[in-house]
Amino acid sequence: MTKPHEFENWLTAAAAEVKPAPVPDWNRAATFEPSVRHHQPWWQRPWLPMTSLLASACAIFLVVAQMQITSTAQGWTIQFGQSSAAQLDALVAAEVSAIKQELRTEMMMVNEKYVESMLALNRAERAAELEELVQYISLLREDDQIYFASQLQQYAEDWIYHVELLNQLEQE
Repeated sequence: MTKPHEFENWLTAAAAEVKPAPVPDWNRAATFEPSVRHHQPWWQRPWLPMTSLLASACAIFLVVAQMQITSTAQGWTIQFGQSSAAQLDALVAAEVSAIKQELRTEMMMVNEKYVESMLALNRAERAAELEELVQYISLLREDDQIYFASQLQQYAEDWIYHVELLNQLEQE
């Protein structure tokens, strides 16, 4: 026989040997009854988390609704939302003046940076111009020295020539 047939025969024989076991006798109604109730301390009771959640929700609502409590001589005043028109105008004016001041400060900083960059550029240009001027003057000086040297040489040659000419005339 082949291996699959042997396994099938073995499985059939094992299934024939299995006998049903008796169901144990137990109280089925007790399964659905609550177990013994244990006494819990007050901080572990289910109402505490719900109370905490409710208090947090109320606090969040008061913040979102912008609740304001003010005390006056006549008593307490509770307001929700924005304040009166005068307070709103004062807040807007304060915000506008703060923005203006911030813009002034920013413009001053930008202007200072611009002036600094322009001065640095101007200094660099002047340094380059001075360097070119020094080079030009150096070249002129060299040219003048060459010119004066050639004139001096020519004068010396002319003088020597005149001296020799005088010497020849005297000898004659």
